[in-house]
Amino acid sequence: MALYQDSLKEQRLSHCHSLAVSRYFFDNDLLSTEQRISYEEDGFLLIKGLVSGEHIDRFRATFERIFRREVQVPGLVVMRDVSIAKSEFVPDQKAISKLQDFQEEPELFLYCSLPQSIGNCHSAVV
Repeated sequence: MALYQDSLKEQRLSHCHSLAVSRYFFDNDLLSTEQRISYEEDGFLLIKGLVSGEHIDRFRATFERIFRREVQVPGLVVMRDVSIAKSEFVPDQKAISKLQDFQEEPELFLYCSLPQSIGNCHSAVV
């Protein structure tokens, strides 16, 4: 089974290599071919360990204050996923799936100014 999965992975890499490299990204070494393909297929890229645990804790605390409506952020759009509203989420999260237009919230916008975030964004053409 593992051999079959490795074979599929190699076929996917081979098939998608030129499309993933040239469609959305500049040709540089910031992202691997596999990361580019993942973005091409999924529409997002998860890079584990990109942001420190300290920053994640700060962002989560701000996110939770927004959930509890303890702060008002001008222009912020809070997106709720109604399909998961009655799932396992704790009550203060209320199935919020994302925050949009958070640039006026200094703590959350800090994520956009982290050097590691900027570096990876610079490799994208999008």
